[in-house]
Amino acid sequence: MFTVCVERRGPTLTDPGLVKQLVALLGEAAAKHGCTVPIYTFMPDHIHLLMLGMADDSDSYAAMVAFGINAGSQVPAADLQKDFYDRALRWFEGWETEAWYIARNPVRKGFANDPFEWPFTGAIGHNLRDVLGR
Repeated sequence: MFTVCVERRGPTLTDPGLVKQLVALLGEAAAKHGCTVPIYTFMPDHIHLLMLGMADDSDSYAAMVAFGINAGSQVPAADLQKDFYDRALRWFEGWETEAWYIARNPVRKGFANDPFEWPFTGAIGHNLRDVLGR
C-alpha cells in the first residue's frame, strides 16, 4: 500500500484532467514493472493506492519511483512530494481489507456518501467492483 502526498498538502488533486494524466502515468509505471493497481483514490492532497506484483520479478517499489519521477516531470502542477509512504502487506494480511480502507477514504472525509460516488477512485488492470466484492 502506498500513500503519496502533495507538497504542503495543497489541494491540487481535484482537477479531473490532472488526475486523468496521473492515472495514465501510474498505469504506465505499474505495467513497466509487472504490476497492477487493484484500487487507487485521489484525495485533494494525497493519493492512496494498492499495487500488486503479477510475477516473481515484479517491483512495486520501482513502479512507484518511476511514477513519481514521471509525475514530477510531466505533470508538475500536481506538486507531489518526492518521497512516499509505503507499507508492505504480508501474505496473511489479505489486501482486500486495505482496498476497502482506500475506498472508504473519501466517505470518511465527507466527500462522498458511497465509495463508488467519488470520481477519483478506480483500478488499473482490475474491475473495481470485483476488487471490492460488489
